[in-house]
Amino acid sequence: MKRVFILLIIYAGSVVFAQTDETIFREFRFDFTTPGARANALGKAFVGLADEATAAYNNPAGLTVLEHPEVTLEYRNDTNQYAYLEADSRFMLLNGEVLQPENVGAKLSFASLSFSKFNTNFSVFYVNQLNYARELPREETSWLNLERGYQFSYGNQHRVEMVLDTYGFGFGRKFDRLSIGAAVGLSRLDLNYKYRTRLIADDINMDQLVDSQTEGQHSEISFVLGAMFRIQPGLKLGMAYKKLPTFRYSEDVQAWPSPDYHPVPIIFKVPDSLTMGISYLPTDRVTLLLDFNRIWYSQLAGDNFTVISGSSFTKNDYSTPAVTEAHFGIEYLVPWRKHILAFRGGGYMNPDHKTRFINHDETPSSEIQTFVFNTGTEETSIAYTLGFGYVWKNKLQLDFAVVREGQQFKSFISSILYRFGNK
Repeated sequence: MKRVFILLIIYAGSVVFAQTDETIFREFRFDFTTPGARANALGKAFVGLADEATAAYNNPAGLTVLEHPEVTLEYRNDTNQYAYLEADSRFMLLNGEVLQPENVGAKLSFASLSFSKFNTNFSVFYVNQLNYARELPREETSWLNLERGYQFSYGNQHRVEMVLDTYGFGFGRKFDRLSIGAAVGLSRLDLNYKYRTRLIADDINMDQLVDSQTEGQHSEISFVLGAMFRIQPGLKLGMAYKKLPTFRYSEDVQAWPSPDYHPVPIIFKVPDSLTMGISYLPTDRVTLLLDFNRIWYSQLAGDNFTVISGSSFTKNDYSTPAVTEAHFGIEYLVPWRKHILAFRGGGYMNPDHKTRFINHDETPSSEIQTFVFNTGTEETSIAYTLGFGYVWKNKLQLDFAVVREGQQFKSFISSILYRFGNK
């Protein structure tokens, strides 16, 4: 919710080549948002603990541990750097410059108010899963196929603004050692983008120019189901299932040689996920966490993959893997009078889950599509997290976290939480 996220729409050309708008979306990885600086500092492993107001979205069953009303606000600053086309064993750069744009986004990313009534815990919340904006000036590059000797030119220019927000209501109820919870939200996708991309290869009689644009707001319902089971004091199992929305909208497309724009229906399914987590407190000062998160990125392809009709490639020529992420975290508390200092660390494995072009036949169009579309190596990246927290009288809580994944992705998250009624 990608870090950030992968939003992918594919265009198939009307001549001999499938033109895609990877110029905007190919670098997206739909990395789900984990609300709370504390949760982020713990390697985003929080489903088995979920003992504060951020449980409303992380695992609503955790709301049952809240004895007093709580309010929390979170601010997030994300920096993502991506490389576009890079020379490889098949293609060599002849002219132009390969851009490495940096996407920086900062926004209020989570807010919630939690309270209890009728032996049930409730929460109203807001979460921002995506805040993405970038404007790319015209890019022109020329490439040489090292084996066959043909050349092609690639150009693109785009302006993109995308925001995905969810406003929700959650509740949790405790039954002895078992707690259950659920949340329902209205997810809103704001889109405003326009792009132009062109591929030219005289050697293989290819000249493909596409302009596309869309603007508007689109809203759908999303759900979160959660459960928590206390095995023994200090040891809990947690589960959270997120059923996320499918958006349907229209994009205006003009493909050369036609001079007119025509509407194209787009289907975009935000991937669902299932997380299993465990928390263990060997002492009052130490908490150990481990989560396994299964994310169905494959839902981005299949029946939810939109392809404009063409003669070269279809949605079956693209594949997105479902992956399982492993997250771990540790927290150490240092109490002193009415104060508590918290030191946190963790990490997680993020398997490659980009949508890839998989039609590897021997045609030049397939070779170029593979080169243009499949950016980045297929590997599992390792992220590291660090954080610090301060609690005063068990009322006011300040948390800070840094998330670093390789050289490309980094986040700084800060949050403030206040508990009412504590003495």
